[in-house]
Parts: sequence; C-alpha cells; structure tokens
Amino acid sequence: MHRLLLLPILLGLIACSQPKNHFTENVKIKLFPFKSGDKAYPLLELKDAASFEPHEWRLTYLITGVPELHSEEKKYLRDSIGSFYPDSNLVKSLFLKAYLQDHKLVNAFNLSVAALTDSNFQAEKSFTLEEAKEVASVFFYCDKVNPDTSIQSKICVGFNGTKEANWTDDRLLLEAFCFEAIWREKIDSSALRDSYDKHKTELTDSLRSSISSLDQYLLDARKGLILAMKNEKALENRLIEYYEANKTNLAFKLEMSASSGD
Repeated sequence: MHRLLLLPILLGLIACSQPKNHFTENVKIKLFPFKSGDKAYPLLELKDAASFEPHEWRLTYLITGVPELHSEEKKYLRDSIGSFYPDSNLVKSLFLKAYLQDHKLVNAFNLSVAALTDSNFQAEKSFTLEEAKEVASVFFYCDKVNPDTSIQSKICVGFNGTKEANWTDDRLLLEAFCFEAIWREKIDSSALRDSYDKHKTELTDSLRSSISSLDQYLLDARKGLILAMKNEKALENRLIEYYEANKTNLAFKLEMSASSGD
C-alpha cells in the first residue's frame, strides 16, 4: 500500500515537461536488481555507442560519472523509485524523469551531441587552457596506500578529484573533454604515461620518509600528484593537440594562453 501512495508523490517530485531531446533519444537505462529482488539500481548507457565513435568517451563520462541521481544525497529518491521493481517499465520511466531533472547533466549531454551531429552548431561557451589543465590534472587520482606503502592511483570516470576540486562554475563539458583526451592517448606507452609514473614515484619516495599517518600520506600524495600533473608539459601538450584535432566537434572553445605552444 505504501508504494501506491508513494507513486503520485514521486511523479510530482520529478514531473517533467521537457520536449524530446538528444538525451532521451540516445540513452537507455539498465537496471541492476538488488540481491533481495525487491529493488533495482539504475545506470545509463548509450543506445548506440558505435555511432559516436571515436568520441563516445565524452558522452559516457557524462552519463556514468556525474549524474546527481547516483550521489549519496539522492539515495532516498533512488531507493524509492527502485522499490517499484520488478515493474521494470515503471521503474525505468521514473528513473528517466529523475535523470531529466539533472539539468547540468542533460544540458552538457545535449550540447555535446549537438556539437557532434549538427554541422551548423556554434559553440558559445569557452574555457581557458589553464582551466583545462586544472580539470585534467584531477583525473590522475591517488586512491589507496598499498601494504608496502606504495601508492595506488587510477584514471577513472567515478573515482577522481572533480568533487574535491569544488569549482564554482559548471565545467562538465570540459571534464568530459579532458577525460576523453587522456583516454584517447595511448596511455600505456606515451610521454603522458611516463610523466605520470615519474611524478608518482618521486612523490612516494619523498613522502615515505615522514609518514605520520596513512590517511595523511595518501592525501599528501593525492594533492602532490594533481599539482605535478597540472604543471606537466606533456599533459598541456596533449590537451592542446586533442583540442586542435577536435575543435569542430566540441561544444566549447578553448582559449590558449600567449605562451602555449612554446
């Protein structure tokens, strides 16, 4: 009975009058049932990732890494909608309406698809190269101290330093670009990978001698690696190179500094 009473409340909270758009046309919801079988968790996928190659990375980043619905703050709404499982059609419909209320996500996705598919698209938003370096650097993220006190790090959609950065402006388009630029690089055998490994090794060696706590050690390594990568020329070069190769299919303009390319 409580679920029947909850349904109109949920529909009211996430009522959506938005017209059909790139988001609804190009994403689908995949449900992951809980072991109990009475609830399901949602994830977004591209309906046809191959149609966006080689730029599906930027769209995948947006729909998997940044939705507000996946945050801890939205757990109650997520669980409430998921509790209507196994009525998959109803659950997917409610989740879609909830995703559509994430206006930053939907706007970034719509702009990104428009830039990729509309030959008449004109980018209005702009970022500086310095902002791009700030964003790109937080993807090189230290997340664990190993038993031998070496540091584990990753370049990942969900585990990165974007939330800790606390930017006051909307940088989703730039985040998606930077993530794609890094991953489209041959990261296992490149100058970017070499510099990443070098900085992490140097940081670990310098911090090991004065470990006061493992938590602080990890935090210092995390901050140190992000700063080192922000100032790394190989990363700057990669961002410039990838922007120049793709500026006609991006939803923003990147303003270069006077010293870029030196």
